[in-house]
Amino acid sequence: ALRSVVDDVPMNRRVLSLKLQQMGITDIVEAGNGLEALRRICEAPAVFSAILMDVMMPQLNGLEATRRIRMDPRYAQVPIIGVTGDCGAHALQLCVETGMTAAMGKPIDTAALGACLRQHILQGGACPRPPLLACSSIPSSASMPMKI
Repeated sequence: ALRSVVDDVPMNRRVLSLKLQQMGITDIVEAGNGLEALRRICEAPAVFSAILMDVMMPQLNGLEATRRIRMDPRYAQVPIIGVTGDCGAHALQLCVETGMTAAMGKPIDTAALGACLRQHILQGGACPRPPLLACSSIPSSASMPMKI
């Protein structure tokens, strides 16, 4: 199954892709902004099984890209995990309200990301932890629980 990593910073895309590969996840398609992500989705031979989407990007940000992706019925239930440097509760909540399945602050906690992706891809359910995951430096108890 295809997975997509969308981030305007090449090093961030590489780090996220490497984290996924360390979890045994392959077939990763990278995109540098929301417009490129939409183009890659349209050109893909199959529906992506998960999308990691940076929120703040030039040309088309992750929130608007998510809105457009969700308009495609094939992507109504595909997990879209928001990735953002803004770890404020409002920013993380906005990601989920926009249609993202979950939101995580940078730097990404590999274990939390893995648990969330396994839950969604393998079992089709909600993340085992609250879907709003604050920055790694903030204890998980500080995360704000949200219904997805």
